[in-house]
Amino acid sequence: RHIEVRPRPGGGLTHASARHKTPYGVAECAWTIAGGQIELKVVVPPNAGATVTLPGSDAAPVEVRSGRHEWRYAYVDPDARPPLTPDSTVGEILLNREAWTTVTTTMSRFMPGFAVDTAILASYSDVPLRQVLTNLPNGAAATDAIGEALAGTASLPRDEAETR
Repeated sequence: RHIEVRPRPGGGLTHASARHKTPYGVAECAWTIAGGQIELKVVVPPNAGATVTLPGSDAAPVEVRSGRHEWRYAYVDPDARPPLTPDSTVGEILLNREAWTTVTTTMSRFMPGFAVDTAILASYSDVPLRQVLTNLPNGAAATDAIGEALAGTASLPRDEAETR
């Protein structure tokens, strides 16, 4: 007589739906993400109730009775990864091969003859890249160029970063 509804958006999906035939009738759940909003629709069969957890929300689960229920609210993906920037730590950038290649290539362009030593930079893993570049020749210009080049490069999820 009681259903738990806990949609888990993720994996790049923008919508999903499910139907389940219960002894009381059909239970349904569907969600769509568009324009920074999520729309969640739940159908609870007659003579049943449900606890609905709203994905991407800090709200407490909602108790509902039989019938059709809809929610629409701003959605923030809890698994979204922040973009890398010159203010990211050297360690965060080192974990992303694409980002690290971008940084070293850009540094070489702005600091010809300067040998980028990964081992030495790795010793600054907890320091923001911007701070490391500040004292180097053309550091400000390199920092700006690195910021532009890193735009859109996301940090790795913690569990993936730990396996590298």
